[in-house]
Amino acid sequence: MRTGTIDLRLPNLREDPFSQGPLASKDSELLVGRHSYFEEMHKNIQFKSSRRILLVGEYGSGKTSFVNCLGGKTNLHIHVDRIDTINPGLELLRDIYSQVVSATAPTDHKKLERELETSLHSKRNHLPVISVDADMANIPSLEACLLASVPFFERLSALIVVAVSPTQKSLLSEQIRERFEIRMMEELDVDSVRALVERRIGMYSSEPYQMTAEEAEKVLAASKNGHPGSIIKV
Repeated sequence: MRTGTIDLRLPNLREDPFSQGPLASKDSELLVGRHSYFEEMHKNIQFKSSRRILLVGEYGSGKTSFVNCLGGKTNLHIHVDRIDTINPGLELLRDIYSQVVSATAPTDHKKLERELETSLHSKRNHLPVISVDADMANIPSLEACLLASVPFFERLSALIVVAVSPTQKSLLSEQIRERFEIRMMEELDVDSVRALVERRIGMYSSEPYQMTAEEAEKVLAASKNGHPGSIIKV
């Protein structure tokens, strides 16, 4: 056995269950270790309770998987994965508009906000989810984007989730941070590691498989940081 590998007694598998890509909206049963946050926000969607969340986690902590699965619980999920460096606030709203209306967005800021708000309200069977994957954005652009967008977000009937890194969160101004609720993507524990491995294997094997606590502890130790991305690599 190679140094650093762990024998998990894996059963026969139809294919590799340990994809490193983010989970899709239909894969919420594979989301582990985030149940309290997920149920909390799912209830907001069901009861149309608007909120603004700053989802904070390292690369590989599962932020994108989380918002993808959350988006599967509503009839309208708008996902933005870039922050413009020239006019970030306006371009963010234009990106959202193009996904909601499927048309070129107005260049006038006030008209853009008015039409976007009307369109979102008309599509509202459940609370819309707007997720912004911002952990690759530089701080000046992210700060400018949120300063320009938050006043509109505060009027909008939607669940807003902005995913950032811990470093970004620490460098954002207090003016921005106080407008959001903070949710941290913590490291997985032993039980969550077992659930992650067993559920993924169960999708691609007809044979029963149970991971022992000792095996899960070894995987957790080898992962270094305990985040889903690192667990999957192990």
